[in-house]
Amino acid sequence: MYFTPKKLTEFADFLHFDEDVIVYDCETTGLTPVKRGSEPECHIIQISAIHLAHEYAGGFRTLAEREWYIKPVETVPDKIVELTGITDEFLADKPSEDEVFEEIRDFFNGMAVVGYNNCGFDNLFMDEMYKRHSGERFQPYLSLDMYPISQNMVSPKDVKNYKLATIAKHFGLDSVTFHDASGDVTATMELMKIYERMLMEREEKTGNMTPVYNAGVKVKVTGVSRYEKGKMRRIYVNTADRDVSFYMETYNLGWSCKDKAMSTDRFNMPDMISQALQFARCSSEKELAQYR
Repeated sequence: MYFTPKKLTEFADFLHFDEDVIVYDCETTGLTPVKRGSEPECHIIQISAIHLAHEYAGGFRTLAEREWYIKPVETVPDKIVELTGITDEFLADKPSEDEVFEEIRDFFNGMAVVGYNNCGFDNLFMDEMYKRHSGERFQPYLSLDMYPISQNMVSPKDVKNYKLATIAKHFGLDSVTFHDASGDVTATMELMKIYERMLMEREEKTGNMTPVYNAGVKVKVTGVSRYEKGKMRRIYVNTADRDVSFYMETYNLGWSCKDKAMSTDRFNMPDMISQALQFARCSSEKELAQYR
């Protein structure tokens, strides 16, 4: 899957300034922060967070660490217990959302955040919790997601997928316990530090942290359409070569080739995306995700 390097650019810009940031992760009772059809509203049962200070060329320094276990209103499903090890018995004497919300909000207030797929998962759960207890939104001024950044920093030839455990193992972070919020935060923090070093080295050699992308086969876009089926929401892009087409997942703006035997690495994706935006008369991929 291809992601426009704007996320990498955001990260590179962040690294040029002295900024504090919170690396965080949530464990939840399921995948849906709001009720959808037969799928129930799910809730956060664990938040782990590390407050870091950052200095350009000086790296990251830990200022504070926090962890909250939260007793949900629902029973923890067996699959979640198996995945996280967090049981109803363990959570029985833990505080409710209402009891710890103010403390959580005070810790995150006004901060930039970092996570792994946080833009597509953790931030959504935090947002719903904020709305439930204050009517406010969880809107950090900057949200850096190491998932799309990993897809820009690690070649798909080197890993079988971009799951956190896979990328961590690729960089030798084998001792981390995953599907535990504190373990996921540790892995995410270490990946961020690794990517910082890689980008700093690239800047020393080339003068820029982010590469100028002009490689790959160029295609001519001939059509843009929306496809919906069940939970699936995609934007399809056809080209003058009937064997070559692409689709964008609307939930994370990630691009793939329709033909699974093909890789987006073969193509000049920035050029194709630019054509698709012009064809659909959209100014951004976020706007394209709403195209009908």
